[in-house]
Amino acid sequence: MKKAEKGTQELGVFTRRWGGFVMGIWLMALSGTYGFPNYSSALKEVLGLNQKQLNRLSVGKDLGDSFGIIAGILSNHLPSQALLCIGAIVNIVGNGVQWLVVSKILKPPPYWIMFVLSVVAGNTMSWINTSVFTLSVHNFPRNRGPVAGIFKAYMGLSAAIYSHFCDVFFSSSPSRYLLMLSTVPPIFCVLTAIFFRQVPPSETAEDERVEQKSIFMFTIVSIALALLLIVKNLVPTFQQGIAQPISTILLCVLLISPALVPLALFITVRRTSSLVHTKEDSYEIVSDIDNGAASHVCLEETKEEDELKAPLLDQGETHASAVNGIQTNATALDSENVSHPVSLSSPRLGDDYPASSLFRTWHAYVLYFTLFCGAGTGMAFANNLGQVSQSFGFNTVTLFTSLFSLGNFFGRITSGNASEYFLRKFSTPRPAWIGLLKLPMIVFFVWLSTGSNASLYAGSLAVGFSHGSHITLAIPVASEFYGVKHFGINYMVLNTHLLLGSAVLSAVIAGYLYDEHATYTSDDGFLTCYGRTCYGITFLVYAGLASAGLLLDMTLSFFSRPLYRHLQKINTEVKRKM
Repeated sequence: MKKAEKGTQELGVFTRRWGGFVMGIWLMALSGTYGFPNYSSALKEVLGLNQKQLNRLSVGKDLGDSFGIIAGILSNHLPSQALLCIGAIVNIVGNGVQWLVVSKILKPPPYWIMFVLSVVAGNTMSWINTSVFTLSVHNFPRNRGPVAGIFKAYMGLSAAIYSHFCDVFFSSSPSRYLLMLSTVPPIFCVLTAIFFRQVPPSETAEDERVEQKSIFMFTIVSIALALLLIVKNLVPTFQQGIAQPISTILLCVLLISPALVPLALFITVRRTSSLVHTKEDSYEIVSDIDNGAASHVCLEETKEEDELKAPLLDQGETHASAVNGIQTNATALDSENVSHPVSLSSPRLGDDYPASSLFRTWHAYVLYFTLFCGAGTGMAFANNLGQVSQSFGFNTVTLFTSLFSLGNFFGRITSGNASEYFLRKFSTPRPAWIGLLKLPMIVFFVWLSTGSNASLYAGSLAVGFSHGSHITLAIPVASEFYGVKHFGINYMVLNTHLLLGSAVLSAVIAGYLYDEHATYTSDDGFLTCYGRTCYGITFLVYAGLASAGLLLDMTLSFFSRPLYRHLQKINTEVKRKM
């Protein structure tokens, strides 16, 4: 009877864990991020804006996303389900009113109101991210990195998914696209609030193996989805005739398929559970024969489970060294001669830094600026992609938005794993990877400045890849440099580089140079620019910034080598003991 009750309880925890995880995946995949270029031209036409005003609206959207500190503070007082419901309301207000304006149901309001609506619409993601990642940290404490990578990867595919459905069902209508944005994410916010709940983490070695296998399966499904979207966008025949509905059906199947992973896991868990019960019965027989031997077996199993639950390194004076929860000792860092900030009163690199201490260390400013040069330029490129494609002579932006989104996906899902492998194998500092990933940006921004149509196809994919990689790598670098105790506020401070990039590189530089070379069209009288001069200088500025960031990344890599050598030794020791 007790075994039956225990089995029912474990089944309930299993269902809530993985059912909620699937809902989180769907929410991220249908969140609508990076979709501004799909309706920016419609906003420009309806509101009668110039390029600088339009870019300010994109900055407002990024500004709303940067207000995550509000959701972070409330997460200490409200359950994650409440945060998701707030996110649903915020999305309906922000995107819903914009849909009414673009569809001409509502008379265009003053510009400042549209700016506020852009801020509100962008703020949706801060509520979604805070709730989903808070729950994932609690439910998957030993696989935070891979779980976060899966969520971020699906988020990177969101624009490509929306673009496909909008092209197929609504003929690329901007108003219908906004209607999807204002209805679909709120629905999944509510569904996720119902199913995604906090549950106890995995407690046994077998549970840990099942968890890792499941994460691998979700990763494979996400890669298959990304490959389908790539083939659909790059092969013209997939967008014509019978191939288009077939690709749509395949897309729907791959979107639904994450729900099949828990089913496969359930079968595995039931089979494993049967084996466990068989072993328990055999232990009872052994106990009757030799109580001492049976006790020894039970003690060994208990010891293994306790080691799994315990911190990886249980030391006295500890500080966080990585986002995956590995801890190191401050005295050990001294013995490794880890680099110190210039200020003697500041913590050492790798210690837990309060947010106020970041402003007293030179490497925090360098890290911030190099992220600005990488992810900031990528954000500015994404915000202007609609007008960039128009200036190159293309009538639609959906293809290039999809390519950027797909590159963003592969950057997010591969950069963390690759940098982790080389860190453990060769103690390669993560800032070296941030610098390496700036090389494609430098090459393709220079090529884009020539006005070649081919450069826009390849550049959208390459810049998206580098941009997504920067976003992923910023998380472990921030935790390794400045600890996990104050990670939330420290990451939010560093994350403002996206807002600064959008404001300076998009609204100011790109918007000003675009309007300088624009002419009034004879049809509608709006400022429009065609040719390489529209963004030629802008792309060269971006390439120059990426080059400066590359040099700074090399400086950070040299400075942080002792820290990453120490992290490699810790990872080797942990692997040896497991």
